[in-house]
Amino acid sequence: MTLEDREFSAKWIWAKQDNYKEYNRVIIATKTFKLNKFESAVLRITADSFYRLYINNIWVNDGPAKSWPHYHQYDIIDVGDYLSNGWNEIKVIARYYGAGDFRGMWQQAGLLVQLDITDDQGFTCRIGTDETWSACHAKGWISNVPKISIQMEPFEYYDARLAKELSFQPAVVLFNANEGPWQRLHVRDVPLLTKEIFKPECFKGASSVKSNGYTFCISGARLLHPELIEANKNTSLHYCIATILKLDLCQTFSIKTEKMNYAIAGQHKESYTLQAGEYLVLAFPESLLLHEKEQIISFNGYGLKFKNPVNSLSDNPWVMVPFEEFRFTRDDYVNFYNITCKETHELEERFQDKMALILNKVYDSETFSAFLGNHARQIAYGNMFLQDPYWDFIHCTRQPCNPAVIDSPDAIINLTQNGTGVQISDNGCIELVYDFGTQRLGYYSFEIFSEAGVTVDVFGVEYIDDKGRIQHTIPNRNGMRYITNEGLNKFVSLKRRSGRYIFIKVMGSKKPVKINKFELIESLYPCNLQGTFKSSDYKINKLWDNSIHTLKLCIDDTFTDCPLYEQVFWVGDMRNEALFSYHTIGAKDIAARCLRLSSQSLDLSPMISSHAPTSWKSIIPAWSFLWHSALWEYYWFWGDVEFLRSMWPTCLKNLHAAERYLDGFGLFSASFWNFFDWSDIDSFHETVLYNSMFMVNAIDATVKCAKVLGVTDEQSWLSDLRHKLVNAINRYWDNAKKGYPDSIHSNGRVSESFSCHNNFLAFLFGIVEKENIESVVSSIGSCRDGVTEVGSPFAIMFLYEAMEKAGRVGDIIKSLYGKFIPMIDKGTTVWESFADGTTGSNGFPTRSHCHAWSAVALYYLPRLILGIRQTQSEGKSFEISPYLGRLKWAEGAYLTPQGLLHVNWKVKGDNLLEINYQAPKGVSVSIVKNITCSHMKVIVNSKEPTKQLDYIDNCTFQK
Repeated sequence: MTLEDREFSAKWIWAKQDNYKEYNRVIIATKTFKLNKFESAVLRITADSFYRLYINNIWVNDGPAKSWPHYHQYDIIDVGDYLSNGWNEIKVIARYYGAGDFRGMWQQAGLLVQLDITDDQGFTCRIGTDETWSACHAKGWISNVPKISIQMEPFEYYDARLAKELSFQPAVVLFNANEGPWQRLHVRDVPLLTKEIFKPECFKGASSVKSNGYTFCISGARLLHPELIEANKNTSLHYCIATILKLDLCQTFSIKTEKMNYAIAGQHKESYTLQAGEYLVLAFPESLLLHEKEQIISFNGYGLKFKNPVNSLSDNPWVMVPFEEFRFTRDDYVNFYNITCKETHELEERFQDKMALILNKVYDSETFSAFLGNHARQIAYGNMFLQDPYWDFIHCTRQPCNPAVIDSPDAIINLTQNGTGVQISDNGCIELVYDFGTQRLGYYSFEIFSEAGVTVDVFGVEYIDDKGRIQHTIPNRNGMRYITNEGLNKFVSLKRRSGRYIFIKVMGSKKPVKINKFELIESLYPCNLQGTFKSSDYKINKLWDNSIHTLKLCIDDTFTDCPLYEQVFWVGDMRNEALFSYHTIGAKDIAARCLRLSSQSLDLSPMISSHAPTSWKSIIPAWSFLWHSALWEYYWFWGDVEFLRSMWPTCLKNLHAAERYLDGFGLFSASFWNFFDWSDIDSFHETVLYNSMFMVNAIDATVKCAKVLGVTDEQSWLSDLRHKLVNAINRYWDNAKKGYPDSIHSNGRVSESFSCHNNFLAFLFGIVEKENIESVVSSIGSCRDGVTEVGSPFAIMFLYEAMEKAGRVGDIIKSLYGKFIPMIDKGTTVWESFADGTTGSNGFPTRSHCHAWSAVALYYLPRLILGIRQTQSEGKSFEISPYLGRLKWAEGAYLTPQGLLHVNWKVKGDNLLEINYQAPKGVSVSIVKNITCSHMKVIVNSKEPTKQLDYIDNCTFQK
């Protein structure tokens, strides 16, 4: 629903500043007003990039929902319960990120609020943002911080001492409601997120923490390209930084970096022992192109001093030297991994050569002055370097602390009046660790009583192994810093963060600190869990529960990949997560919203974007094509013809766009991110075979949509396009290796790498020629030596679909046990990769321990073990054919558009199977035997069937 100009009289406002695109700015905007009796009060609100709404000092909501700027969304909230007769106040904390991320396409600072109050006579009073509102810069939120990660907004750093320095002035009007960079204002199309309070479940221990030296964090991209909103690695980092290290006596120290190359006096080492004197330090970004936005150099030692090599009186001991001959910005589409444009590749080679030359030739003040001095830029320290508490969190030294310094650590859990006391001596640091018992996602909320100037860092992690090793969330800065004011400090963070274990570090206090409260206010999509599953095997029951918990944590106003690292809506992830959600929590509105958001990317992108909305121009062709599958599956489950009709133009536009990328042989070929699985597929080439296979599947889904809509005009084109692709794919069938190669290289050479993925996808999508089907089917799920296997639970979903089509149901269940049970033995969620994983490092099995693309059990346990398969769109008919295996009983509820379908079955003795079901009114059900119960007598709803039951060799149903 679009709000017309005449209905939205509020204006976009902000606090006055010189530039409304400045990085990481926070304001507070307020309006006081007096009310008599009123019947209703409805508030509309949105912002770029974030808002938090208070009415009469009560926290109402955070927003807005993710949206593209050309389809900007606002929230509608019934606020009558927050208002009263007499004086009232609206207060909004608004934050503009000023940096690109994977969750929005930020334009400039702006806040829009409109409150419509209706009295008992039907008259409406309107209070909208304009120059009568008051606004000020919220100085408590520190601006010069790094981004949390490439995918997320700036890190949160709050200094409560500065919160008193508020200077309210009349707000500045920027634009009328439907003017400016935010177009087609639309109402939020999914519910507001929940707020539920969780306390830690147990105290894990405390440590005395020691910082390890001097750290300098710089965002080269923002310094070199101010105000450029970009989110990936295609903005040049054409610089180095330099300082003089001044030692008063012989010192031994080491250096750690994040994405930097360095030299001290022309020498590169990990550790140094240097005599008293002055030494030139140079540091370069390790590449012109970096995924990460910040670079770090850290000196692990004490007593070090630094001096500006150009101006010894400068407050900043460093200078920056840009190399303008390497400056560029590139379109993301033409540069991903090693698929680079020739010009960029040549620039990178020249930059590496120059870096090596300078690190070798420039080694003291004289050579610096000769080679670089004239190009050095003097920048204020606070503008050049960022406050990065996370580096110290992951690199600090932890030692056991005296238990006497912690008073009542369980008080935070039990909420006793005295709170948890922390006594720090000699300006040290004490770190407390708490366990929430499972992963959570929400806002940190705490109350701390202390003197002014105490630093409190709070960081969350997902996993601590059996040996006590902390798996840090590199490169995600999953935490915040808070500086206390004198007395009682109350704070609720602005950022939704996830984790299981919470580390609270207190430092810089001469007096005891009291932590009266620490809790997490969980904020999720309001799931209504109705689908259930239970069986005689407690392990798969736990797998179900862990998968449900993971799915819930991966839905906000869209499906997301993971609650900690990204919170990003990826189109491929959405396809699978939607299938996991429909029969468990419904989430029809979330699925429709995701399909709509990604379709809107076509206004800005050559094909459907890999994720949406986003500041990073990115296409994963498999994801673009899976959008078609997801649309068809949405229709098949829900029967929503009108939504299907609204998306039909996108079906055609995306496929027509894809057709333009077919090469001379008829294969899809493009320099996008040609990704499907975290495994060693030879995919960093323009022509990757599985992209063409996914395009075939997208055509098939589109044909089925066309039949539902009665569209015939495109059938011939779609048929010819499919035929062309299938012929092109099969041209590369290798009869000796009984499979399809991974890719075709730019020189025309066929890849020598083979993966199981192409075989099972070709079979699943009906591409394999008849004479090769037997060879392909025999290879599904059992890769030969030298053939790359499936690496992630995302890709295994498609393998399972192919196995089901091949009648290998028992193998799917066996694989579920083998692949997923090791996850549940170590936690309460399911992971991004398997326990022998492809995304783990440093001995940890996976990067993300909570990833909803892995909730595959939610789809296959009801489908196979309960045997529930939808046989008609809109859930009007089902067949039930339970695969018994080694189970004795199973039961569950399956959510359909018509209501809940309840199924339970039990094996009695060797030859009797009792099946009971209760279907919604108007839903037909048929019971079908399969190989696991073909020899058994079957009783259905306490009665013996009056006719012979149908029989299938496998539990297959193709949508």
